[in-house]
Amino acid sequence: MFTNLIFLIITLLLISLAPEGNGDLLIQSPTLAFSCGLILYAVTLTFIVLQNRFIPRSKRGALLKLANLELIFFLSVFHFVIGAHRIFGSFLVAQSLFSLLLYFFGLWIFHYTIENRSRATMELRMLVPFVLPFLLFTILGDLATLLPQPEFLLSDSYTSVTVMILATAGFLLLMMLFIPPLIQVIWRCRPLESSELKDRLDALCEKAKFKHAGIRVWTALGEHPTAGIIGIFPRFRYVMFTPRILEKFHPDELEAILAHEIGHSAHRHLILYPFIIFGMMLAITLFSALFAETISESLALRSLITPAPFWKIVSPFMIFVPYAVIMAVYFRYVFGYFSRLFERQADLHGFSFGVPAHSMISALDSVAVATGNSHRHPSWHHHSIEKRIDFLREAEVHPGVIEKHHKRVKRNLWGYAVVVGILCILLFSGVLNQPSEMISNVINRPLQSRIAREYMQKYLLEGDQEKIHAALQESFQYYVAARVPGVAEFFSAKMLLGEGEVRASGQLMLQAWKRFDFADAPKEVVKEFEGVAGEIVERLEEGELKESLRAEM
Repeated sequence: MFTNLIFLIITLLLISLAPEGNGDLLIQSPTLAFSCGLILYAVTLTFIVLQNRFIPRSKRGALLKLANLELIFFLSVFHFVIGAHRIFGSFLVAQSLFSLLLYFFGLWIFHYTIENRSRATMELRMLVPFVLPFLLFTILGDLATLLPQPEFLLSDSYTSVTVMILATAGFLLLMMLFIPPLIQVIWRCRPLESSELKDRLDALCEKAKFKHAGIRVWTALGEHPTAGIIGIFPRFRYVMFTPRILEKFHPDELEAILAHEIGHSAHRHLILYPFIIFGMMLAITLFSALFAETISESLALRSLITPAPFWKIVSPFMIFVPYAVIMAVYFRYVFGYFSRLFERQADLHGFSFGVPAHSMISALDSVAVATGNSHRHPSWHHHSIEKRIDFLREAEVHPGVIEKHHKRVKRNLWGYAVVVGILCILLFSGVLNQPSEMISNVINRPLQSRIAREYMQKYLLEGDQEKIHAALQESFQYYVAARVPGVAEFFSAKMLLGEGEVRASGQLMLQAWKRFDFADAPKEVVKEFEGVAGEIVERLEEGELKESLRAEM
């Protein structure tokens, strides 16, 4: 389940970057690009079906990972290479929804060709709730673009950031309130009917002073021996047991499993999980602050040195791939580490109100037997069942292990909180500006110098060559200089005019007028071009260059 979520989150990241993809570089027509995208999708589905047919089903886990990677690769080409999403125009909701439908249908085909239709539908049901916040946020983003922004947001960046943070916090709070009841519908959960077992479970909740909105039967995962808890607030908190676990497990084992789920709530794990995930967002933001602009600038400069559509196509990949790697590594090693700590805390929780350790051990053993004697099967987010059982036996013999583990969790959480605090300070204090500039200089300065020399040769610039080279190199420090034709020439002309290199300034300004597209340029930009060009014309001696510049103006 957790591995599937990682792939889903990476897919959502890819889709969110999709509007920045290219496509008109290879296929001008959005309709043709969309048609090509669908053909490529059919090929991808064919590969998935053939894999399932010819590779042993015993390798189902590896096959699922491979299918996810193939679908992510397809969506990368669909958005970043051919830009097939252009057919939906500027509506992000339509783009996102269609891409998700392609991804989910691909997963459905995978499960259908390995299992059956009901299992395939069930697997998708499990993922759908995690997509809803993304889609809702996308809808709100689309609506925001249609409404005029208040002046106080446009004039004050601090206010706009504060409003954005508060709006996001409010959105997340609403999700915490309303997603759990909605999940009950999507996952086809129904109330546990009155019985002796229900009375026992209710009595255990009362003993543990655990408030909830109901104990439910998790019918969507009918064949899985598992349980779960969702919801932070008691009125919207549910404990779920699958039919198989209710039918096959002894009541003592079910009580131990309920104690485990209560432990997640008692130790605030449902609040801590988002806090741990927040660290992933900080890690991505840190990477972005240090490297994203440098990577983007480097690709733009290289496209000037070796002009080719390749650079614009590869650009979104160069941002998406590092983000995806950060997310995968973070989930595997940071989130996974804390998840294992939390699972052990939940396993130990039964000790606090008299649930025997042997009941939890028996429950874990039954889960392992029901899943094919998977006692030693490693789990990056739970520990293997064998390790969990050994830990419970150690805690039963040496009760001091329990408090020692709780202290370990607290130490790690405080250490994590300190790291998060330091990262927040670094990100919002502007301290990273200098390291980011240093990284950019190391990577991009040689490219800027090379392009400056090429421009000097290309335009046969006359005057102090060192000053001309320095001005051209400096002009490429501006973000748009490598991306908008004529801008680098304008900035360097302006600098050289101040340096007294009037002729070189005039030569570059002439090229700026020829290359820059004034059709969509703001009036202020046109005015600035005219002002600098006029000053250069006044200071130039009479001759062909002066007349050519006048003619362009």
